[in-house]
Amino acid sequence: MIYNEDSVTDLKAVLAYINEFMTEYGVMDVTVKEGTVRAITTLMREVPHNDGTEAASVFKKMSNFLCYFVGEQPISSVFDDAKLNRYDPNALVGVCFVMDCLVGSSIELTDGTMVRISNKISLSEHSFFDIVDALKGASPQNHFRLISVFLEQLVYKTNPDCQYPDLMEFGTPLEG
Repeated sequence: MIYNEDSVTDLKAVLAYINEFMTEYGVMDVTVKEGTVRAITTLMREVPHNDGTEAASVFKKMSNFLCYFVGEQPISSVFDDAKLNRYDPNALVGVCFVMDCLVGSSIELTDGTMVRISNKISLSEHSFFDIVDALKGASPQNHFRLISVFLEQLVYKTNPDCQYPDLMEFGTPLEG
């Protein structure tokens, strides 16, 4: 959905998603700073990965986008729904957008095999809103790597065939 050949295509995709998402949740007069979204779709193209943006995994790319989206705050509309209105609309829309982008994308495993993220990512309502709340204030400088690993683990939960082989195990089960 994003990281296309040009940032204009990305800009259109992000703006369309915001509009659709907000409309679905009853916000008919969406206030979005288009210039900020344009900046995000430009800034996100420089993924802080040792081997460059092209070699970055989908998790790193989505993390980079999410950090910029939450950090730059392009949405200033609020939800009419009392429950949703307690959360930052940028974190809420950003998390949903990233989750939707991840499903259907591909991952290259260490052996060169390409694996598709084919199963939807599932979360409890409690976890979802805790994640949205935890992301407010996220920035590319401070949260990029942690969010990247976090997105990876969320995908592996419902797409175990995408996961690298386990290397380590922790914890000793309690008896009784």
